[in-house]
Amino acid sequence: MPSQDEVNSVNKAFAILKLFQKQSELGITEIAYLMGMAKGSVYRFVTTLKRNGLLEQNLENEKYRPAVGLLEFSSLYVGHLDWRAVVHPFMELLSEKTQEDILLAVLNKSNTVYIDKIEGKQMLRMVPQIGFPRPAHCTGTGKALLAELGQQQLLELYKGQELIRYTENTITSFNALLDELALIQKKGYAFDNEEFELGVVAVASSFRGINGVLGSLSVSGPRLRFSENKIDEMAKAVIDICNEISRRLGWREGQIHNNNW
Repeated sequence: MPSQDEVNSVNKAFAILKLFQKQSELGITEIAYLMGMAKGSVYRFVTTLKRNGLLEQNLENEKYRPAVGLLEFSSLYVGHLDWRAVVHPFMELLSEKTQEDILLAVLNKSNTVYIDKIEGKQMLRMVPQIGFPRPAHCTGTGKALLAELGQQQLLELYKGQELIRYTENTITSFNALLDELALIQKKGYAFDNEEFELGVVAVASSFRGINGVLGSLSVSGPRLRFSENKIDEMAKAVIDICNEISRRLGWREGQIHNNNW
């Protein structure tokens, strides 16, 4: 069993690491002041953290900063994480807030595949089957995921493919699809305007994990219940939920995301 001194040492080491949540670099004197510890003690802790690959030293100013070894811990967490189990409670929150059908989807080539759903409390519902693929170019969840890809990826994905028309609102031009995806990137959400099935609309947004996009969520239902004001409300709700999911799954604001547009 670890001694009390050993437990205290572990706590202090973690406390030092947590200082870097707010500061990108810190010197020994700064850490000592923030921790209320002697500089000699801080130096020993920092040296140990550096030796274990958790901190590194900027040789120009001799300050310390987080090292790549910290990613091993986040990768360990993500590797054992069933992100769908993390997402489901957020789907329940979104369902409670909107009272509409909530769908969780992933991208499979040029299709979106639903892997989880929560049925709304409205009398009239239009929820597809789990595992049922739909073309990504004419669904909310699909367009939200396509907007995460780079143009070259999209060109390769749709090379030699026809964008099939399902309703009069379906996008059938690749250039028009690119314009739509650019707009989705700007707004932060996609809208399925009866593009796969007449009478059914959806508002969707994507979410990310530590390594990038994982899936998308949509709020869907009959067109008659989705006024312009309600669409705006749904969009804000699904964006907020997806942002929170992304944070929970390890994505951090400011993390580089280059889709080559």
